[in-house]
Amino acid sequence: MKILDIINLKLIKLPSLIKLSIYIITFSCLTIPFGFYFISNYGSTRFFESFGVVIGAFLAFLFNYLLKGISKDEQISSIIQDIYTELKVLKENLFNDIEKKLFEENKEYFEYKCEYNQEYFAIFHSNSEFLGNIPSKQIRNSIVEIYTIGKSLLDSIILNNNLLDVYLDANARIEKAKYIPDDHSLFYKELRKDYLNKLINQKSNNLIPKYNNLKEKIDNLLYLLEKNGLS
Repeated sequence: MKILDIINLKLIKLPSLIKLSIYIITFSCLTIPFGFYFISNYGSTRFFESFGVVIGAFLAFLFNYLLKGISKDEQISSIIQDIYTELKVLKENLFNDIEKKLFEENKEYFEYKCEYNQEYFAIFHSNSEFLGNIPSKQIRNSIVEIYTIGKSLLDSIILNNNLLDVYLDANARIEKAKYIPDDHSLFYKELRKDYLNKLINQKSNNLIPKYNNLKEKIDNLLYLLEKNGLS
């Protein structure tokens, strides 16, 4: 992470009054030497006559600008903390549920039907327009990448649900044909075989890689936010 990003992140989490004090002190350090120089060369009367109104107007503008900046920082800090909470819940609930089933031994395919939806990304969707205001490019990119991979994983789970429906239906029809002759039993045997291969491929080439990738990126982002005091 760049030095400027780190400084901006540190400023975001500071209390408003402290940030305002820092800005005012910084402004004073920059302007006071100039004032002393001007007074020593041209006198205090001329200084206030020439620059009093200008400085007053500038200070009013600066104060208003800083207040807006502080409000913006507080909004960004709140959004980051909300996203941190959402990812924490996603990891603890969704991941714990999926992981013990996805990596279950002696299972060629993911045989559980999971009813997940986009409500897992409610905070992200409601604040996506403000993500560009996060000062750290690394954090911005990580958040967008995580939600992109997360949506892709949920889409893969939904696709697996659909494949599983067809496979189980074909299997049920084959079992039924053992007792009630069915002219289509050969068709359903081929269909079952085809969809079993699709389910095996879906687990090994989509679900597991996407799950591992998403989990790693969430762990990295949570660590980065905690490290910078933004959790």
